[in-house]
Amino acid sequence: MDEQTMKQELTELETRLAELRTQYQQLESDVQALRARKRQLIHALEGQLDLFRDHVHHSEQLLEEVRHG
Repeated sequence: MDEQTMKQELTELETRLAELRTQYQQLESDVQALRARKRQLIHALEGQLDLFRDHVHHSEQLLEEVRHG
């Protein structure tokens, strides 16, 4: 392999490395966005679960009042 070929191959590898770094950075950004969305969804589900529990508790209280009323 002559010097010119090695230089060309090195340039190609550097270009590919830069492309892969850009792709990696985009993937990291996507992962961060997905993690943030996951936290939002979990928070929303926890809120819905709290509302459901409150509703069940209220229903149980009403049933007790009817049974003892």
